[in-house]
Amino acid sequence: MDKSYIEKFEKVLIEEDSVLDTILIKQKELHDSISNKNWTDLMSLISDINLLSDNFQKLEQLRETMQSEIPAEELHVYFDKLGSMRSKLTKSKVENQALSKYLSITRGFVQGVIDTVIPQNKVYTKKGVVQSQPQSVVLNELF
Repeated sequence: MDKSYIEKFEKVLIEEDSVLDTILIKQKELHDSISNKNWTDLMSLISDINLLSDNFQKLEQLRETMQSEIPAEELHVYFDKLGSMRSKLTKSKVENQALSKYLSITRGFVQGVIDTVIPQNKVYTKKGVVQSQPQSVVLNELF
C-alpha cells in the first residue's frame, strides 16, 4: 500500500480520536451545566456537541472508506487504536442514553406539576369539541 495513503489514514484516525475525546469532555460539561442549572452554557454545549458529532460522522465515513482499501495484514497495527475509539464511542452512547432518560423523566415530572398546579379551562365549541386554553404562567424571569 502507498505510504502516503497510510499516513493520511493515520491522520484521519488521530483526528477522529481527538474529536471523540472532545465530545466526551463536552458531554461531561453538559452534565455539569444541567446539574448546576446553567442554561446558557447548556445551549452552547448542545450546539458544540452537534457540530462535533457532524465532524465525527464525516471522519468516520472517510476512515471506513480508506480502511476498506487497505489490506487486512496492514491494518492489524491499528487494532488497538480502533478498539480504543470503539470504547470511547460506547462511553459516549451510554452518556447520551443517561441524559436522554434524565430529560424524559424530568419532562414528565414538570408536565405533571404544571397539569396539577395550573387548571386548564375547557372551552366547548358549537360542535361540542373541547378546546383547552392554558393560562399564562411565568416559570423563569431570568430570560
